[in-house]
Amino acid sequence: YRHIGELNDDVITNQIIEKVVVVAPNEIFNYYSSSNAVLKSKILKSPNIQVKTIVRIINESKTPLKAMPFLNDIAAKKITIEKVDEITSNPDLYFKNLVQIKINQQQDTTDTYTTELSYRALAYVRTMNELHEAKDAERFKCIDIMSPQDLYYIMLYGQDEIYTSSFIGSFKRMLARMDTTVSGDSLLTSLHYQYFRTFIRMCAGYNTLNEFLATMLEPKRITLLTDFVSNLENGKADDLEGAVNVADAFGSISDTTLSKFLRNQVKENYERCYTIRNKKGLYIYAILAALFDGLNNPKANIGKLLGLPPVYFMPYADMVNDSGKVVEHFFFYGDEDGKEVMLHSGHVLLSSKSIQKLGNPLKFTLIYRSVSQKMKLHKKLLLLI
Repeated sequence: YRHIGELNDDVITNQIIEKVVVVAPNEIFNYYSSSNAVLKSKILKSPNIQVKTIVRIINESKTPLKAMPFLNDIAAKKITIEKVDEITSNPDLYFKNLVQIKINQQQDTTDTYTTELSYRALAYVRTMNELHEAKDAERFKCIDIMSPQDLYYIMLYGQDEIYTSSFIGSFKRMLARMDTTVSGDSLLTSLHYQYFRTFIRMCAGYNTLNEFLATMLEPKRITLLTDFVSNLENGKADDLEGAVNVADAFGSISDTTLSKFLRNQVKENYERCYTIRNKKGLYIYAILAALFDGLNNPKANIGKLLGLPPVYFMPYADMVNDSGKVVEHFFFYGDEDGKEVMLHSGHVLLSSKSIQKLGNPLKFTLIYRSVSQKMKLHKKLLLLI
């Protein structure tokens, strides 16, 4: 489709443009916004309503890029470009509308709004993180008007950066706004169970899974956890996100009853995949079963069983450099808290007779001396800019 400007057949050109606008509307946006006059004229000739709407957005909107997530609604005349500009001028209102678009168009395969939604959600997470020393009223003010669905996506898309306290604060506000009339399963239903495995894994990691499950009736809890572990073989051969979420969650669950239930589900799904001869499923559930057994049996050699290096520790021989030494670097933030933590950890290490200190208090090298093993620990202050 990048060469449609070179085609002379308008029928073929329009067919290509119509296919592109379905899977990559932003490409049409970019091409029409370019300086390529021939390409722009081809796009202008398209009778497709989506293409015509993109042209209108570019020509009429004050913020065309921000308006693009509303493409389908504008094309269907559910909202005007003028109204969209009002929404995009208010960051909170814009985010809430992006969430609704994400929910309503869950079958859409484009990333027109998903990328923007992720970017906006991360902004809230960073605000809460930066205010980690402030009182809760100030720290979580940025999410005061957010619905449970909004908070779900904020936590979800902020998973790589969200602080534990930011997650806990957001999670508790989500539960409070669900009230007693909305259960966890009904919340997930309203979200079409989008990324529910990721959310369950996060709840397990932050020790809030039991709280979330407590909002549901017993049959709904069983259904959710069954779905969490089931059908991990679906998708492409290299699509392992669901399996990774299950493995991560299991490692964080301390509830023995819940742990036992999930292990049984893994066993049942392995047997199901064996019956239907699904190779990917057999591999996934066999690995999960081995990992779960290893968590409950410290003597189990999971690495050997799976044909992998040791899973739960790094052999000393694999860490040494050419000189036969292991070098570790520790970095601390350069604020007051970071300095205190660094000094405290230094005092703890220096209390050992096998440690020798070299350097100043804020940048020093600790040499671990042992007959059989040599290790250097470099502690450096990471200054904040």
